[in-house]
Amino acid sequence: MSYSYVTSEIIVSFIHKLTCYAKEILKKECKLQVLKTRFVYKNYSYPLKVVVFEQAGKMGYFSSEFFELGFSKALLFESDQVVKNLVRHELMHFLAYLEYGNCIDDHGDEYRNLCRSFGYDKEVYEAKINLTPNLKNAITTEEDKALSKVQKLLSLSASSNENESKLAALKAQELLIKYNLTNLSAQDDSVYLKRALSSHKTSSKLAAISSILRTFLVSPVICYGRNRIYLEIIGEKATVNIAEYVAHFLSNEFERLYLEAKKTHPQMSGIRAKNSYFFGLAEGYLSKMKEQQDSLLDKKTLMVVESKLVENMNRFYPTTSKKSRYTLNESTKNLGMKEGKNLSIRQGVTQSQNSNKVLT
Repeated sequence: MSYSYVTSEIIVSFIHKLTCYAKEILKKECKLQVLKTRFVYKNYSYPLKVVVFEQAGKMGYFSSEFFELGFSKALLFESDQVVKNLVRHELMHFLAYLEYGNCIDDHGDEYRNLCRSFGYDKEVYEAKINLTPNLKNAITTEEDKALSKVQKLLSLSASSNENESKLAALKAQELLIKYNLTNLSAQDDSVYLKRALSSHKTSSKLAAISSILRTFLVSPVICYGRNRIYLEIIGEKATVNIAEYVAHFLSNEFERLYLEAKKTHPQMSGIRAKNSYFFGLAEGYLSKMKEQQDSLLDKKTLMVVESKLVENMNRFYPTTSKKSRYTLNESTKNLGMKEGKNLSIRQGVTQSQNSNKVLT
């Protein structure tokens, strides 16, 4: 499942509160040693990381991939007792993973027995929550409208009419800029993050797609989990959802274009050729977009938005690591660049169908 992670001044305080609850529970109720940012279980220390997300119908989770405890933003409006029981519930999932691994039923006998061993009853291991009225079915009208408009324009950008295609692509970006500028003056300082795509190993596709996503006014980051590498997208809510939509399309389209190119250029075999072609696709697309931007978009306005993107990224990642380097074949890269100049975002891939898609 793909979550929308969110941060703001209020949520930073909420995360601090949740972390304090978790430390208190581990120390006083579970009788475990708690360090500054970790806790000790059976002589090994583990990170205590708390995040807040937005996801309809989901109140919390534990991720063994990131040793991460996630809690819904909706809990901001719930009582301390309700929140503490949910923290206990997710901490028990953490300890159940450390005790049994991934082989147990999420809420089966082992999990319930572990809860009971710490003195918790069904109020914790079931942890059912009735949300405060009017929060359960909250509708993000403005974000949905923005997403719908941009998706339609991206479809038009695939038009065989060159002028119509160019104007549609630019109009899509102008809408994104307008949306970002509107949020600059809004009282809500929320910033969102989504893990859009993942790979089992270092991926030129993730790197190439991330460079294209920057033109959709988000900050892409390559993040390393325990077993996978993720492409994360940071920005305003609507632009993050749009970029996720684009990322799924590009993931499929890159593979399709590469297979088509191999039919006419059989020498394009091996990982180096594939890396080169993917980076060529990205460079070709970016060169096309730069030409259009230089002729029609307000550079000063774009600079204001880009400055905000850096600020948003720093909210999640104050420091970022250096990019991976790839050895490329120039002739294959040039083939990709040629095709990349014709690349358009022609179709949508729904979030529910492709959330957290794994790349091969």
